[in-house]
Amino acid sequence: MRLTRPAALFLAPLASAALLLTGLSPAQAAPPAQGLPLNTLPTQEPTALGQDASAGPGPAASGRGIGMPQGIAAPLSTTTDPDGSVWETRTRQVTKTRTVVKTRTVVKTRPVTKTRTVTKTRTENRTRTQVRTSAALRLRATPSSQARNLTTLKKNTTVKASTVKKSWRKVSVGKRTGWVAKKYLKSTKVKYKVAVKYKAKQKYKTTEKYSVKESYTVPQKYTVTQTYRVQVTPATAAPKSFTVSGAGWGHGVGMSQYGAQGMAKQGKTSEQILEHYYNPAQLTTTTSYASSDIKVQLLKATTASVTPAGGQLRLVKAGKVIATGTGTASASVGVNPASASKAKELKVRFNNKDYYGAVQLQWQNTRAWTGGPLTTVAVPRANEGTGTVNYRHGVMNLALLGGQVNVINQLRLNDEYLYGLAEMPSSWQGAALQSQAIAGRTYAMRNMTSVKSACGCNVYDEVASQKFTGWNKENEGTGASYGKKWVAAVNATLTKAGGSPTGGKVMMHAGKLIDATYFSSSGGSTRSGKSVWGGETPYLQVRDDRWALPPHVSSTAWSSPVSQESMAKAFGLREVASVSLKFNENKAKNPDADTSNITLTAKDRAGQSVSLSGPSFRSKIGGTRSAWIQAVKAG
Repeated sequence: MRLTRPAALFLAPLASAALLLTGLSPAQAAPPAQGLPLNTLPTQEPTALGQDASAGPGPAASGRGIGMPQGIAAPLSTTTDPDGSVWETRTRQVTKTRTVVKTRTVVKTRPVTKTRTVTKTRTENRTRTQVRTSAALRLRATPSSQARNLTTLKKNTTVKASTVKKSWRKVSVGKRTGWVAKKYLKSTKVKYKVAVKYKAKQKYKTTEKYSVKESYTVPQKYTVTQTYRVQVTPATAAPKSFTVSGAGWGHGVGMSQYGAQGMAKQGKTSEQILEHYYNPAQLTTTTSYASSDIKVQLLKATTASVTPAGGQLRLVKAGKVIATGTGTASASVGVNPASASKAKELKVRFNNKDYYGAVQLQWQNTRAWTGGPLTTVAVPRANEGTGTVNYRHGVMNLALLGGQVNVINQLRLNDEYLYGLAEMPSSWQGAALQSQAIAGRTYAMRNMTSVKSACGCNVYDEVASQKFTGWNKENEGTGASYGKKWVAAVNATLTKAGGSPTGGKVMMHAGKLIDATYFSSSGGSTRSGKSVWGGETPYLQVRDDRWALPPHVSSTAWSSPVSQESMAKAFGLREVASVSLKFNENKAKNPDADTSNITLTAKDRAGQSVSLSGPSFRSKIGGTRSAWIQAVKAG
């Protein structure tokens, strides 16, 4: 995976350096120099190749154990010839291939005829009785010729007849109902047609799926144990351990922080430093995001707390202040008893009262709450759980994310955020600090275009983005002596009007912000982005970094012990007597002479040798502090 984030100075774990490796191949056992095969013994249960514990790149591989490669084991026996030569009988694993027959279930399709019930319609002839008037009649209100006349019915008027009372019959015409003389009504039979629905059986064709068993053959790799003899030259015991030494720390791409310090000591400006490491990118001032806020994730956990110091804290919901006090606001996940849904919500305990739903925390003497004493807030377990971190600027947004409490510090990017950027010692040269501030601003601005769904933030507060420790950085040193120096360096890269930033210095190439990666130190030259992550980037090329070495700065040399067991496992030998290092190209012609350009060869006491590339070696021994390995010595 390509890493584009900056490295944190001093605080990055050793394993982070191993992330630069590009990949591994399973260890292969080299045949002995004078090996004589005796016989081939199949293992008790042949195993498919690929079930060995080969590791992939990066620090995750260091805990998985490579093991002896394809089986170099302890000698079965040792014999001495009359001439005094000593021979060992050994075994090794040999990979072979065989064809095996397997069975699989295959789904096929066939046509079938099925029957279904369908609804159809037919027309039927029916007869009904129709009543009509045989003369013009008066429709009366009651069965009497003296009754009130409701209307006059014409001859042949169709009526609906009902009750009969003597010589009168009750009829309905439209909405009127009354009585007419029965003798003037005649009934006739009328034929009519009606549509009748009925059910019928119908055959139809369709397809159905069915399963069948099918045999097929595949090649399968397996291992067998082979016995062979190798001549052993009597020698001293193999070393119990080795020392790997080198220089630098980090991935090596972009600006070298120690190099920037060394150049600053030589009187170079921040512009000269940045345009050296990021050439052909150029330093420029931009008004983009001049006074915009950036969202920084501080913590995502089941619980969180925010405690004010020096002044008051207040809770704001939907733009309205709902509580004010000096106590701790404790956040957790709870169910609002007043909620009908009983869904889990953010629960904030403040001033002995519970508040539910997302809230914003504000404190005195900030842009959100002007006036009052200088106030900071403390958040335990922020910054990857390294301890309690204090914050001075912005606001805290508390909400639920993925069923956990998500704490976001929202503050102004150009000054408030950069005041808390903890990527370089504040005691360093001003030009180096300004270079760091500009690189940090450029990196942060590239992340302002969108909010990451995984954190609800633009950047994280640790090395997944940049190390941000807020007021801890800004207030560093006795009387904030170091913090003031860092703040002054940040301000030197800004333009302000009325206390608000109007522009900031950034690095740009071809009209766009660059990917301003940086790292701690190198072994004398930076590395190209292509050699580490792949892909050509014009401004991430190999650059002279002699300023990262003594006498310009203090030594960044390092050494790491590696046990005999770990070294033997890395090279796949029963034991390692010596390790030699060779640059694949002339170092003078190739200043990017880090582990990607070296080969390490190990030999056992019998003279058998195995070679590894630099990245493979780093991975198999569990990583090294940087990519610049200078020597591997016994002891």
